[in-house]
Amino acid sequence: MNRLDAAGVMLPEVRALSRPALDELAGHRREALTLPIVCEGARTDTLAELLQADPNRRAMWEDQVAACQRALAEFATATLVAAGHRMTVPDRYLAEPRWLLAQLGELRQRFAAGKSVNKLFQGTLAELAAACRIYGEILRITGDVDIVVAYVNCLRLRQELATRWSAWRKQLNLPQEPDEQAELRAARGWV
Repeated sequence: MNRLDAAGVMLPEVRALSRPALDELAGHRREALTLPIVCEGARTDTLAELLQADPNRRAMWEDQVAACQRALAEFATATLVAAGHRMTVPDRYLAEPRWLLAQLGELRQRFAAGKSVNKLFQGTLAELAAACRIYGEILRITGDVDIVVAYVNCLRLRQELATRWSAWRKQLNLPQEPDEQAELRAARGWV
């Protein structure tokens, strides 16, 4: 009884249930516990069959796991930097993330060297610094740039994980996940 109480089981409420209601509750619990195991078993069986049948596919899977682990580690690091900050990055810049990251790198170098950006001589950088906002203010210091870089990297890594998993999702007959966090859950569940 002490173990049940320590586990958070509300003993008075359990005792108040009738026998049929308790049996029904236990049945639902057993069913809920076996469902993920059945689904997981089917997925891992399919994966095992694919990997055993073709050594090239096994190498591809190992590369997939390594790449996803790297991407998830980078995502965690970027999320720690960007989390909790209110920022605005215009869509026209997000449409070209590699260019944006390169420009932000240049902007960061200028700020780190103690230099500002001049609209006349560094027009593109000045426009970028004014368009991207942290708490409604323009980018002024390296910390501001680091936050925007982390945000852009989070978006880039989400897209990378989604792209990586789309091919494997088809091979493993996995259903398409409807929400934007799906690629992160998929990668965590398989690597």
